[in-house]
This record gives sequence, C-alpha cells and structure tokens, in this order.
Amino acid sequence: MGRRLGFRCALMLGASSLAFATPCAAQTETSTPEVFEAIDPYTRGKNDLVDRAGYVSLGPFQIADSLETKEVEEVLGGLRVLWVETAHFKIGSLLHTYRRGTDDLEEKKLAEELGRLAKKLPRVRKDVRELDPWMRLHLYAQRLEEQYADFQERAGVTDASFAQKPTVALTTAPNMGSGPYLGLERKFVVLLAEKKSQLQRFARRWIGPQESSWYRKVLPGGAWFFGTAAEGPQAMGTKLDSALHALVASGVTYELCDGFRGGVGIRPLWFKHGLGLVYGRKAEPRWCMFVQRDSPEPDDQTWRWEERLNGLVANKFVAGWDEMLGWKDGAEFEARHHMTMWSRVAWLAETNPTAFRALVMHLTEPTTPAAPSPTDDAGVTAGQVSAVRAAYGKTTAELDETWRKWVLKKYPKK
Repeated sequence: MGRRLGFRCALMLGASSLAFATPCAAQTETSTPEVFEAIDPYTRGKNDLVDRAGYVSLGPFQIADSLETKEVEEVLGGLRVLWVETAHFKIGSLLHTYRRGTDDLEEKKLAEELGRLAKKLPRVRKDVRELDPWMRLHLYAQRLEEQYADFQERAGVTDASFAQKPTVALTTAPNMGSGPYLGLERKFVVLLAEKKSQLQRFARRWIGPQESSWYRKVLPGGAWFFGTAAEGPQAMGTKLDSALHALVASGVTYELCDGFRGGVGIRPLWFKHGLGLVYGRKAEPRWCMFVQRDSPEPDDQTWRWEERLNGLVANKFVAGWDEMLGWKDGAEFEARHHMTMWSRVAWLAETNPTAFRALVMHLTEPTTPAAPSPTDDAGVTAGQVSAVRAAYGKTTAELDETWRKWVLKKYPKK
C-alpha cells in the first residue's frame, strides 16, 4: 500500500470556528522568501487591464476597520504581500512560484483555468509551466469569484438581491442583510500564506494565540476573514496546488454560509461543512484535510468516497438524518461522518436545485426573540427539521430512506 501517513489531524468544528492541530508530519525545512515582482506583469498596473480583469484594485487598500494592507505586511516582518480587490473579495497572497508537474487531473484543471484567465488577462500563457506569484494570485482571485457566483446560483440570489441600504419598501421582503456582499457591508477577506509561520503571525495579532492550519474570524467592522497556508496540504503528503485550492474552497464556504443574509441566525454545521466538502472535492477530490488517505501514493484509492459510502450505507453504518442535524462540534468526527455530510448536501443540491434554494433560505432565516436560542439543542434541531420539510416536502426519515437508496444505486461498489 506504500508509505502510510504517520498522523491523524485532530479537529474542532464549531459554528464559528474550525481549526486543525499541528500535524506531527508537518514540513520542517526553511527557505528564503521569494522576491516578488514589484509590478504585476499581467496588468502592468494599467487601469484598463485592471478593469478588464474585473478588479477594483491591486492595493494598497483597507482590509477592515483600522486595518490596512501595509499594517499586515509590517506584522509579517516586512514581507511583501501581493494584493487584489475583486468584486466580492480582498485577497492577499504570499504564495511562491508553483512548478507544474505531470499530474493528469491537475494538468487538465489548470489548463481550463488558465484558458479562462487568459481571456481576461491576455499576457497569461495557457501553456506556462511555472505559475509565478502574481499568476497564482490571479488564479485564486478567479477561483474565489467563480465559487462566489456558484454559491449565489445555488442559493437563488444575485448581487441585486442585496440592498446596501434597506428602505421601508423592503420591510415586507425577506431580510437579506444590510450590505451588498451576501448581505454583509464589507467584502470577504482571504489571506494565502506560503508558510504556517506567516499565517500565525497574522493570527497572533488579530485572531488569537491558538496555532492552526487555517483561521476564520470576523475582523473589526464586520469583514469576514479566512486564511490558510500552503504547508497545510504539504503535511498530508502532497504539494499539489489543487490540494491547496480544495482547502481554500472548503474554508471559504464557511464564510459564505455564515455571512449569508448579513451573518444572522444559526448556520447548521452539517450544511456548511457538507457544502464546503462539495466545493473542496470539486477543486480536488483526492486530497482532503478531514478525510485523509491511507497513503500519499498515486495508487491509493481511499479518496474514492462514493465506493466507501456505498459500503457504509449497505452495512447501515451511517448516522441517521436527525442525528446529523444535531451535530455542533466535529472534534469526534470520523471519516464516515464527513463523507455522509458531503454526500447528503450534494444529493440535496443536485437532485432538486429549486428545493435546495428554499432550504438555504429556511436555514439562514434570522432568529427572532421568540425563536430558540443557539444553546437550545432540541429547539435548534426541530427548526432544521422544519426547514428541511418546508423545502423538500418530506420528513427527515423519508429523505434519509430516499438518499440511502440513491447511494446504493448511484455510487459504485468496491
């Protein structure tokens, strides 16, 4: 089977936080930070090319209240950070040059992404073998905006759904928040570090002392932040950029779900984590921080969740739907729990997109004084049961039975 990974990440999954313990197999080598080009070679800093790419700015800019890009660089010891502000994100990157290899799945993915990017940035070469730091920033800007657009489509909303300043005329409409960014007043903030030590410097200053492979936080003024480092996937045994993309996609999903409609109400763990895994596996199905492979070797097949779930369902070794709705803390989650959430959310979204849009709205409905508090477990679970039934017209038991039959029919056996 090849070399087995000598660690298992301990995790903590909560309604507002998700963190990984530092893996014992973490990378230990040190390297000199790469010197980034002063001017973006793809837009050359020209306004017309910046506009064509769909950007607002390449920095400097304000990230949150009383927090500027320059201050972040100072806290990082004077390291240069590449910045871009898109329609919905403010992104900082410390990622080094990535040299493409011979991985067929990643090669196909990058070819498609670079083809789309070249339409916005003509100086991008689709066949380039080395992705320099600026190109990586542009790729992640494109990836995040594409995920944002997909999330909006799944939720049945557009930018026009969110009013910057609600008026009296909107009081009878659903509460969509008070800002233009899924209901938030500030754009989402993403920091991509090359090393965990860089990320942790940021965290110690603005988040807290706990060390992690990724961080989530609402920064001053309501800016929702997600940060991670390239060393996270490396600790699993891979240096693929697609594995880092999967981690970013999963983490940003939490921000989109929790911030949706202005960040009010309760965002169920099973829903946002399951949807995060949907986006993560779309970016890279073979590497996941939550469900680690038996081996990093190419012939390892434990990443094929469909086959594993078929066996779990056939042997009745998956949690019931009602049990899943009550999950709040993922510290004790096993691989089967993560795979179950992924499959159920993917199934809900794919089999009935209209009902899924309704479910998103029900699950993110702002709480009222008469509603159950977040600590009222029975009330919260009951609210989710009602939301599922209102959207799909079925009880959780009926949905569970239908999903299990679908898994056994749709997913291949080992």
